[in-house]
Amino acid sequence: MKQDQPSLNTRPAAALCPNCAQENQCAVAAGEPAGNCWCMTTAINPALAKRYAGQQRCLCPQCGQITQR
Repeated sequence: MKQDQPSLNTRPAAALCPNCAQENQCAVAAGEPAGNCWCMTTAINPALAKRYAGQQRCLCPQCGQITQR
């Protein structure tokens, strides 16, 4: 591994989805206002939101959004 490349496990947990461990694209975790976050304009899966409530980690758009089947 190159010295200038951080390993994956050094990324802050707040920036990772607790469901899939991918980047969650959270505006707050990135230091931006909450109003800029993707979750402010879409319906969130209530079952997953409840499962991870209190962890102070956001779901990613792929896990968090309610999908039509």
